[in-house]
Amino acid sequence: MTDKVKELFDGKPDYDARRDKYYFERRARELEKALANLNKNVRILDIGCGTGITIEFLRSKGFLRVSGGDISKTLLAVSARKNMANLCLTANVQLPFASNAFNLVTMFDVIEHMDNYEENLMEVCRVLKPSGIVFISYPNPGMIWLIDIMAAIGLKIPGKENKIPFPELEAAARPFFEVESFRPIVLVSKLPGFALRFFEAIENLMPRRLLRRVALSYVVVLKKRL
Repeated sequence: MTDKVKELFDGKPDYDARRDKYYFERRARELEKALANLNKNVRILDIGCGTGITIEFLRSKGFLRVSGGDISKTLLAVSARKNMANLCLTANVQLPFASNAFNLVTMFDVIEHMDNYEENLMEVCRVLKPSGIVFISYPNPGMIWLIDIMAAIGLKIPGKENKIPFPELEAAARPFFEVESFRPIVLVSKLPGFALRFFEAIENLMPRRLLRRVALSYVVVLKKRL
């Protein structure tokens, strides 16, 4: 799967122009909640940094000690042209960083592309400081069929092969992490602002069990065990 994903993103030098900005914004709101408990001097690693979207967001919030890694040289080149430093190619499970180096690791829509996300979580645990946190967003496995349709008409990026039910992710993470929070998000796409606000209001009223079934995206925050 790794080679296929690399080929997919290496072929998207125009990713910034084509991406769904609302899709990122909704998940970034959840990231802000995790940032609220951190001082601005912490070290952060963004795995799957792509064109640096998350790094730009973190900088805008005053977090400047951010490193980024991605499998795609094409997307990393876009990040570099934005004067972003501390970028690296992360084609393998092993990360090129010392143990206990980071306070926060972010992974926006990454684990569904990984050949063995359990091994990747172990490596993330290694580079995190004690009590460090990892912020993960990934597609609801029960809604991959809809994401595939949206990808076919150009509204989403394809390549969501790895379907990961939340209980499976929780079990895989349990030896290293405890779950701090779990948030399903409906994430309708590319609609007028009033329609997006309407769907957000519906999401807030929706029973948790139903929301978990129909949400397009899951946001999970894990805390490294001591």
